[in-house]
Amino acid sequence: MSDLTVNEALEQWIMQSIPIDIPKDQAKYVFCLMLAYPLAFLFSLLPNSPALKHTIGLSIGVWFGYFIMGSEILHSAFSATCVYAIMRFGPSRQAHKLAVAFAILYMSAG
Repeated sequence: MSDLTVNEALEQWIMQSIPIDIPKDQAKYVFCLMLAYPLAFLFSLLPNSPALKHTIGLSIGVWFGYFIMGSEILHSAFSATCVYAIMRFGPSRQAHKLAVAFAILYMSAG
């Protein structure tokens, strides 16, 4: 019995199933893109509960992001949280400029 995580086992299965030689990150992206369509259909069958739909949508989105990017998703989460905080709590006439400046500086520093 191997000690693979679910993500590692899924990565191996995807790479073995693809008949052409493409980079692993692109294969994972296409896999998630194709998985999103049947999940969207199942999502439409959920009861009309905003809390339920937000929870399921967030869970699937975070898993897709983690599966594709790994721990690098933390950069996206940090950047989005900071920009949200700037827009929410910053001065209303300057918040958009501060958010763009932060995003550019963060991307430049990374």
